[in-house]
Amino acid sequence: MATTFERRPVPNALVTLWNVIVAPATAFEALREQPAWVIAFIVTAVLCFVAQTLMLPATLHAFTAWYPSQLSHDPRTAGMTADQRQAALGMAAGFVRFGALVSALSSLVAALVTGLVLWIASIPVQGRAGFLRLFALAMNVAIVWFGLGQLVTAAIVAARGPDAFTAPWQVTLALPSLAWLAPGAPPKLLGFLAGLNPFSLWSLVLLGAGTASLARIPPAVGYAAAALITVCSCLLYSFAIQP
Repeated sequence: MATTFERRPVPNALVTLWNVIVAPATAFEALREQPAWVIAFIVTAVLCFVAQTLMLPATLHAFTAWYPSQLSHDPRTAGMTADQRQAALGMAAGFVRFGALVSALSSLVAALVTGLVLWIASIPVQGRAGFLRLFALAMNVAIVWFGLGQLVTAAIVAARGPDAFTAPWQVTLALPSLAWLAPGAPPKLLGFLAGLNPFSLWSLVLLGAGTASLARIPPAVGYAAAALITVCSCLLYSFAIQP
């Protein structure tokens, strides 16, 4: 007698991405069956591009207000003439305009690094998920930190207006974070604290729970790996700030 095998439907990548936000446990099950990441990258990249484009007027205003003082305080450029400084400012501002494209691609790089860290962390406890599944998890979770986080930042920046920002790092601080609790702290410390915001902490929870679910490892290991990634991101925030 012939045996009929029923093929299980492949999870829809867009539905999985949506479920990362509204039903994480369902999304984790789908990623275990099908480690889809391409749609997640495309959607996140588009959101990043839109957000950075909306913030461009404020970013340019902040950069043009901040950059001349950097030139005057740097011994290598302090002797520039006014024309040379204007040319340097114009060239640097041109690179700033590519920020939207860089931001769109950075989510992929971040997901690759995050997936690698999660995979390495799962090996000592005999995790059952390979790198591809944990990378797919990271890429889908990126919609929270990179996509939604930047859109909310863009909305706040647009509401305050370009003139409210006189240094590039001030744009980063527009999103509510622990930096708001220490307004007088040095910029480097503010940058670190800015990395601890609702979207980064939301992502930490998703990465920790997702890693534990996909790799079948103790939740403490998954959350520890996710916390390490969050702290490293805070350090990058701090390093990127040039007062």
